[in-house]
Amino acid sequence: HAEFKAMGCAGAAVQVLQEGLAAHPSSDLLRKLAGVAGFAVMPGAVEAVAAIEPGQPRVTPPAAPPEGRRLPTAGPEAGHSSDHAFGDKSYWDNRFSAEETDEWISDYSELRDLIARACPNKASRILNLGCGISRICEKMYDDGFENIVNVDISPVAIDKMRGRNEQQRPRMEWHVADATTLSFFGDGSFDMVLDKSTLDAISCAMQTTLVVQMLAAVSRILKVGGSYLLVTLDPTNTDFLTMPHLAYDVENVSLSDLPRNLRAKSNHRACLCKKLPAADGNLKAKLPGMLAWATRFDQCQRLVPKQSEMGTPIVQQLLMMLAADSCAVSSVEDLPSYGECAYWDRRFSEEGHYEWIAEYSELQALIARACPEKTSRILMLGSGTSRLPEQLYDDGYREVVNVDISQVAIDKMKSRNDQLRSGMESHVASVADLSRFRDGHFDLVIDKGTLDSVACARQNLLVVDMLAEVSRVLKEGGAYLLVTVDPTNPDFLKMPHLSFDVETVPIHGALGMGLFMKHCACLCRCRPNAGEVLHRELPRLREAAARLDEEERRHG
Repeated sequence: HAEFKAMGCAGAAVQVLQEGLAAHPSSDLLRKLAGVAGFAVMPGAVEAVAAIEPGQPRVTPPAAPPEGRRLPTAGPEAGHSSDHAFGDKSYWDNRFSAEETDEWISDYSELRDLIARACPNKASRILNLGCGISRICEKMYDDGFENIVNVDISPVAIDKMRGRNEQQRPRMEWHVADATTLSFFGDGSFDMVLDKSTLDAISCAMQTTLVVQMLAAVSRILKVGGSYLLVTLDPTNTDFLTMPHLAYDVENVSLSDLPRNLRAKSNHRACLCKKLPAADGNLKAKLPGMLAWATRFDQCQRLVPKQSEMGTPIVQQLLMMLAADSCAVSSVEDLPSYGECAYWDRRFSEEGHYEWIAEYSELQALIARACPEKTSRILMLGSGTSRLPEQLYDDGYREVVNVDISQVAIDKMKSRNDQLRSGMESHVASVADLSRFRDGHFDLVIDKGTLDSVACARQNLLVVDMLAEVSRVLKEGGAYLLVTVDPTNPDFLKMPHLSFDVETVPIHGALGMGLFMKHCACLCRCRPNAGEVLHRELPRLREAAARLDEEERRHG
């Protein structure tokens, strides 16, 4: 702990020890930790651990999934291999045939208070979604919640549960049903839906379409004001609740903070979701578009090379770009080479116009904040064939300069604007070499998806040089407006050769997909010391980036 603390990572030490205690309960270790500065041990924890430490050590819980907007994969519970196909019906049939009961994440005693908040009336109709062979429905019934309907895709689970409960708990219902349709039930027929890791299992199928369909079905069968109580192993799964076809008031709860819940890891979550009055209309209006997007995303996800072949960040970047794009992708050969000039020349030759991420109307207020004076000089970095420069010009910003690496794009922009907008300039230029412009020449640089494309080139030096040039051509106090599909790309703005004050704003986008995918705009103000920092740090950073690029080429 002292070594971790010296590196400023005391929190990491706590997490490692928590996971170690979960794997090998030791009241002796916990007593020692209670005496170490920086640790807080819950009252009663030593006694609770002492009660469970005899017997076989538990299997260490799996590591948390990497960050980033992806289709999250649920980590399996302790005692089961992470290689199992949790999204497969046959896996559950086989498993339920071999087991009598299995309790995921938390039992009823640990969730009782949350369930009472979600459903204060014990006469309410409750759907236990993906019941498996859990005892939670039985304990709820015995506690007075008798109007419970249990569904699972596995007939083995339903037969076992029915056999176990038909005599003792006659009011409970049992149905084999697919959680992605729930067609057996009418609209608004439940007061509460309990989902204890069913979304986790469905997300393991790596099909976003199934997740969209399941959450649509849950929303449909809930009454307005009803509760969807999601209990999940993966904190990124809660992002699904921001999908644009859903309308919930969501409260997030860390399960490790709940009284009596010593089994839950700190990243396990419960979401108490209240269905809003607008939910049904929202579902009807947005579900078709959402399903079309999810189908495309699943198709792209199958085609993108594996993480082991390209590395997790570049896979993530490519998926984010594809999800925001409209180009046809039906085979590996169709995957766009976003980082290559030749790709853009071909595309711009075939395509009249395409608007990435957000329209001018969505960015107008941000641009006005970044650049209140309409006489300001604006650089449109990687303009492509976007209409945004034209809309800027027509809105009064007459000093707009477009640059793009594609000659085809620049020729199209010139032919479209030379007569109508004579004050607008368009030049072929690499975003990593803006030498035609002097230092401090622009008040605003707009980048709508250009850093995203450059990042796809898998060249660290190119990213360093591009952002160095942006910083160089900006005036002191000038603004760099970065609009990006990948929520991790703003991390580039922390590189040591840059000196920006950064404000991040979520981007709504078409269908509201931007909020779910975490698209964002970063309004970055050049600090007074930006030029000095760039001059001092750039040589060292370029050398490091070039060395890293060479290592990556050498090792594939």
